[in-house]
Amino acid sequence: MDKDRALHERINTDEILGCSGRKPTACMTCAHANGEPPWADTPLKSYCTAFPREGGRRKPPEVYYEGADCAEYVRDPNAEG
Repeated sequence: MDKDRALHERINTDEILGCSGRKPTACMTCAHANGEPPWADTPLKSYCTAFPREGGRRKPPEVYYEGADCAEYVRDPNAEG
């Protein structure tokens, strides 16, 4: 049982190994974050209605990975926080 618990704790961690973690801070309250599935339906995805997959534009790296302000930000009136 202890072995299973240790494995579970190693798997379920916020530690980032080998790549940058997402930090789309502005996206969490942005109206552009609620687009069509499967590409733009959550703030955690790299596309949104301001940066659509169809247009070949992803969210800027400084916005998506570093939590910087976004030039396309529009506050969602239904957003909490």
